[in-house]
Amino acid sequence: MFSLEFDDGSNGTARVAFNFDNDPEALEWIKLKFASEVATLQLIESVAPSIPVPRVVHTDFSTTNPLGGPYILVEQSGGEPISQVIEEMTHAEREAMVAAIGEEAARLFRITLPRIGSVSGIDKMGRPIVGPMVRQKMPGRTEGPFSEVQQCV
Repeated sequence: MFSLEFDDGSNGTARVAFNFDNDPEALEWIKLKFASEVATLQLIESVAPSIPVPRVVHTDFSTTNPLGGPYILVEQSGGEPISQVIEEMTHAEREAMVAAIGEEAARLFRITLPRIGSVSGIDKMGRPIVGPMVRQKMPGRTEGPFSEVQQCV
């Protein structure tokens, strides 16, 4: 990951994948992984807008772009890392922070998917499209999507 500063003074983060020239299967896997990450951010933003997620600014999953590999560019989230401020927080402030994180986590757990797999997009109605699981492939294991847990273990 790379931190970026733009001409207008705003900041962003880029995730870039490299070195796929000799491994087309790995390149396809990273494209699926990146596409799922982008779709997941968009899903959270659409169904749980109170949860702050970085806005996707641009993606390019080709190897012919100027960076030479698939990338995702997102706006940098505001605020400060917890590790930099937690020591200065009072006990009450820490309790409030943990409660707020718990509330947002509960909102995430209320997001339901119609099948078991990885989010691969969002339809025109704002519903998740579920595709194959984006995970390391293992011989003999299918990637879904699945309708029952027993199918994916």
